[in-house]
Amino acid sequence: MRLAEVPDAPPPALDGTEREAARMLPDESLMRSYPRYTRAIRDLAPPRLFEDRFAWRLLGVDWSARRMAFGDTTYFGCADVFESLAHELAYVALDADGHPASDPTLRDLPYRRLVGDPFALDRRPVMPAISTLTIRRDGARAELLLHRRDPRAVAAAGGMLQVIPSGVFQPSSLLPAAREADFSIWRNVQRELAEELLGMPEADGHGRPVDYTAGPYGLLDEARADGRLSVHCLGVALDALTLVGEVLTALVIDAPVFDRLAADFVDRNDEGQVVAERYPFTAEGVRGLLGSGRVAPAGAGCLELAWRWRDVLLGG
Repeated sequence: MRLAEVPDAPPPALDGTEREAARMLPDESLMRSYPRYTRAIRDLAPPRLFEDRFAWRLLGVDWSARRMAFGDTTYFGCADVFESLAHELAYVALDADGHPASDPTLRDLPYRRLVGDPFALDRRPVMPAISTLTIRRDGARAELLLHRRDPRAVAAAGGMLQVIPSGVFQPSSLLPAAREADFSIWRNVQRELAEELLGMPEADGHGRPVDYTAGPYGLLDEARADGRLSVHCLGVALDALTLVGEVLTALVIDAPVFDRLAADFVDRNDEGQVVAERYPFTAEGVRGLLGSGRVAPAGAGCLELAWRWRDVLLGG
């Protein structure tokens, strides 16, 4: 996929401060409600990882040209919209114990109705995460890794299984050199792999740009150049509840390279537990995971699409 930046893109029509979103916001004082959802989260129930950072905003996808267009946004700017959408549905559809109580229509969901067409990317800020299914390829056999996300540490998909690595599409540093180097799906996948599987410090935007010639980055680039590793874009999706964007990808690594990396895999990271078990990338294994209800929506999308295109991914 070719990526294009649109620096002068107009701002989205909605930002989470609309009147239709107000009923989901708790009271900040006796006199007023919180103005934004992220302000309420910050004050009342902040997860361990909760920081407003620059991110790239998805503006459009052209599959015929293999092109994605991006503008600028921030994490909180997007969360104010997608968290309000999720909680509006919960407010209407669930009872006090969290059980389904009604089957709402758009008439009952004024904020979702205001958003309108979920694929109209000019209506709201869409900050995509890049979710990657990592597959170990050993001849005719293949296995995959998953990650159990800690609900105390993350704001999304807590307690569920997710593909690994996975992270918001954003630069590693605020410095201009990082923005240019990091505007790449592959670089984002590399960086998240180093952080989530190898325990390297998170590039949180406050430090120096990542040196992609050092450490595991060089090994990954070398393996990709000589065909021992391949990375594939499976598609772009929207979460049905939050309308969060996801770029779904697959990373296929030959067993010797994978095992060299796996010698340094961590058991846990800042977002949860790296599941030690490797799941078979077979019809039965994939069907079992998808039917379990334990896999986060983005992870389920990666699994389903990767299995559909398994011959391409595995070179069969």
